[in-house]
Amino acid sequence: MNRLIRRSADQWNVPPRLAFGIFCFPLVVSIPLALSYFLEPRIVYWLAREDSVIEWLTVIVFIVGGFYAGLSAGRLLRRRRWALGLVFSGVALMAIFIAGEEISWGQRILGIETPEWMAEINWQGELNLHNTDYSPFTYAVQIAGAFGSFAYLVSRGIGRKWVDDGSGRFFIPPFFLASWFWVTFVWLFARILNILEFTPFVVRYSEHTELTLGVGFMLFMMLIHRSLKSAAAQSLAEPVHAALDVSEYETAIRPS
Repeated sequence: MNRLIRRSADQWNVPPRLAFGIFCFPLVVSIPLALSYFLEPRIVYWLAREDSVIEWLTVIVFIVGGFYAGLSAGRLLRRRRWALGLVFSGVALMAIFIAGEEISWGQRILGIETPEWMAEINWQGELNLHNTDYSPFTYAVQIAGAFGSFAYLVSRGIGRKWVDDGSGRFFIPPFFLASWFWVTFVWLFARILNILEFTPFVVRYSEHTELTLGVGFMLFMMLIHRSLKSAAAQSLAEPVHAALDVSEYETAIRPS
């Protein structure tokens, strides 16, 4: 485990101690929060109720993640890497869409009434798609959780060069982020298998698992932007270094 964390940290130029802390943080928070069911379940009820701490944190992390995805898209498009640029433009729009859906597009804040046609198909009578039979997110959280949990491990066996040195690294979260997706995957997998009884606590705790997934996404987008920015700075510096090397060479061979 430590070896995988250290290796992925080196690949993304992240200090190993910081990578280890990032890896451990969601587990340190999520496990005690789950165990609070046996001590004081109202903690989760309060944190995950509508328009409370967890919901707004989820909105924030997706907006921030979308912002960094947009910045990365801009850098890629300026370099004429059109395919990747368009992909990250789509990722940015998707993240903003998810943030809007999370708060029903500000319905409760602005006091907007749900249109009659939406109220008829929305389970909670709100202005969003994710609580309807037409939701594009029916299996999105499960898929994202599974992908973030295992993509890095799978990539070590197939297409390693494409992942480490090529465009593939922009799609495979480093292993030290995997734990942020584990929380979501394990919880939702347990729900699918009916290991967990469908209770108000389980429903509210699921909001926390969506937050951990969102943080994992945000951190990955920040790492990608940081990597692109660093590569751009390096490419700008190379001509300067080359010029310095030439001048030094000329000085060395110039007759005295």
